[in-house]
Amino acid sequence: MTFKRILNSLYRTYNLDFCKLADSLEIQDETVLKWENGEEKPTIDQLKKISACYAIPLAILEKSLKE
Repeated sequence: MTFKRILNSLYRTYNLDFCKLADSLEIQDETVLKWENGEEKPTIDQLKKISACYAIPLAILEKSLKE
């Protein structure tokens, strides 16, 4: 599963949009938009925060960035 698909799954599961996700991760909205558009990838610290906030194993998040 690609990282973009994981984001879309988070949006549906937790009734989020990119603004709410950014707020929950304490990052700028533009950062999440860049992830969606494939312009940037999250850092390992950001992945750890996503993992902790949304109970997604870090290994799955790391693997999704390679797909």
